[in-house]
Amino acid sequence: MRWEALEKEAESLTVPIELRCYQLARDTLHQREQAFKTLQTAKQSLCEHAEALLADIQASKENSEDIDNFPQRLADIQSEWTDVQAFDDEAEESQWQARFKKICAAIETAHIRSQTGHNIANGLEAICKEAENLLKSGIGIRNNDIKNLKKHWADSMRSVDITDIIEGLTKRFDKALHALKSKLEQQKEKQGEYLEKLESLLKNIESSLEKGELQASISIEREARAIFRKLVDLPSKQHN
Repeated sequence: MRWEALEKEAESLTVPIELRCYQLARDTLHQREQAFKTLQTAKQSLCEHAEALLADIQASKENSEDIDNFPQRLADIQSEWTDVQAFDDEAEESQWQARFKKICAAIETAHIRSQTGHNIANGLEAICKEAENLLKSGIGIRNNDIKNLKKHWADSMRSVDITDIIEGLTKRFDKALHALKSKLEQQKEKQGEYLEKLESLLKNIESSLEKGELQASISIEREARAIFRKLVDLPSKQHN
């Protein structure tokens, strides 16, 4: 009877203790799972932000302001990453760190390529403008002008990745170059006409000077100089 009483007393004491231990273990495990999910969510979110930045850089076009802002955006993401607590599990933490570092390295590489491409595009656009301004100007066009433009363009295009921007600039340059060649051909067709006109004007100047008609000579000289400026593509000896 006494043993039975002790057994019942022991049961009444041990059951609540075991239950409390179980509940404590369960709560601890639940807290660890929640902490794991929180860290996982935070790291996943930052990796996705970094991947979005990489996509923005790869898709960047002509906006230099956006390109200049990329390093700061990366620095902000890296700062947030540093503030996130590490996993207790070294293997889990190592996996996340490797993923994040890989994305950051890709961002830095893409940014360098983007900056280089932007600088090249700016240089090509400057050549396009040079060709277009020459076409619009009133001065004559020389063969050397076209040769220099083509050489400058070819030098700038070495080792360039062809992008939508580069293709657009290439079409623009080809269009300006074609117009310059057409204008040059038109000039050549008129070279004989201009030379005859110039020779006639020079004779008129000499005649006016002999007669002492200074004002008339000055007027004819201006016309002669305007014609002479159109003879820019003559051989050097004849030009001199």
